[in-house]
Amino acid sequence: MAITTICDVYCCIETINNKYIAAECSNPKLAKEYLAILDKVTVLIGLYGIVSNSNNPCEDATQATAYLTEIATLTNCSETCGCD
Repeated sequence: MAITTICDVYCCIETINNKYIAAECSNPKLAKEYLAILDKVTVLIGLYGIVSNSNNPCEDATQATAYLTEIATLTNCSETCGCD
């Protein structure tokens, strides 16, 4: 299975978010690292949404895939939506 839609990385994004929430009080330094990842991922989700919208003249499947790949890399996501 290849990563082709935002659904393929959803659980990995959710996992990073849950790690951030868990670390907020117990490990603020680690929470800050997770938040930085979430910030980058949020921007990439927005960019993915713009280029993957079929009504958008900026549509570019190659770029959309690149955004998903970067999200997967940032969140340590595998092709089966399993997170390291």
